[in-house]
Amino acid sequence: MADIDENPDRLRAVAEAASAAWFSRAVELTPLGQGPTHTYRLDLPDERFLLRVHAPASPPFTPLFYTPEGLESECAWLAALAAETELTVPQPVEAPGGGYVHLEGAAPCTLMRWVAGEVLEGRRTAEQARLQGELLVALHEHAEGWTPPPDFARPTLDHGWVREAVRRCEGLASSGVLPPEHLAVVSAAVALALEELPEPSELNLIHADLHDENYLFHEGEIRPIDFARCGWGTWLLDLAESLQHHYPQERRVVVETYAALRPLRDGDVRRLESYMVRCMVETYGYHSVNSTNHGWITKSIASVCGKHLRAHLDGRPWLFEM
Repeated sequence: MADIDENPDRLRAVAEAASAAWFSRAVELTPLGQGPTHTYRLDLPDERFLLRVHAPASPPFTPLFYTPEGLESECAWLAALAAETELTVPQPVEAPGGGYVHLEGAAPCTLMRWVAGEVLEGRRTAEQARLQGELLVALHEHAEGWTPPPDFARPTLDHGWVREAVRRCEGLASSGVLPPEHLAVVSAAVALALEELPEPSELNLIHADLHDENYLFHEGEIRPIDFARCGWGTWLLDLAESLQHHYPQERRVVVETYAALRPLRDGDVRRLESYMVRCMVETYGYHSVNSTNHGWITKSIASVCGKHLRAHLDGRPWLFEM
């Protein structure tokens, strides 16, 4: 399937064939986005669906994200969340041959029921931030009590991810995109964060990508979407990932809401800051593969070094202050 990514006509043909396999007829397709997963909205007279055509895995993605067994596992958790909680999530639709993954040639495809809602633009209200904290609690409590099926296979989100991101930042510096002084701050801040975050002995199933574009608001309800990166990590990593693009006062509301229902330990605020260092640098590594992002990365790293990373290196609290 190597050429599907580069050929929109062939990609659409794969999507049309997959949708026909589910519905036994042609369905109107609206392309939504391309990347390691190509997405389409399917409009039927009485319902909408999201069709995902999964491309071959390539760095910074691990094969387990997009293999049939990895996709089946993602869908298994989503199906359990839909059945066992009050959350509105992308509910997977069983594939024609059973399971949740349909192979259209070499391309694994999955189908989800459409989740209505809007991505939040601008600052969050205190109520929206509170809902976000409650959402994280609901996801964590379900994961904590859920027993995955025996063949459940999702990646481990260990510190290797941020080490790879630092290597990518080093590549940006060697090509002149990133000033050496900013690379030095990034490298030092990550080294300190990992020193403060030893690899945990216990891992839990987390969303791992609950940034501001991966939850929707609809009629006062918050709805998580895009579980493609879900895997084995820590609760604090999940919480930190969700705080990346927030203002300090919004972070405080999210964290205090979460802690009121799932108490944090002494030192967890500092550990959250260390995880946020990891999350921010991983974001740069993720986007560095596309040269059109390099200008944004250069500006953003300069800002983050001044506002967060140097404070972290100095041991100054910054999660709720900057």
